[in-house]
Amino acid sequence: NAHNFPLDLGAIEAPSTTG
Repeated sequence: NAHNFPLDLGAIEAPSTTG
């Protein structure tokens, strides 16, 4: 769950690739 990405699939403390 990236804090700077609107969409995420469980990314913790890391940018999601789905953002």
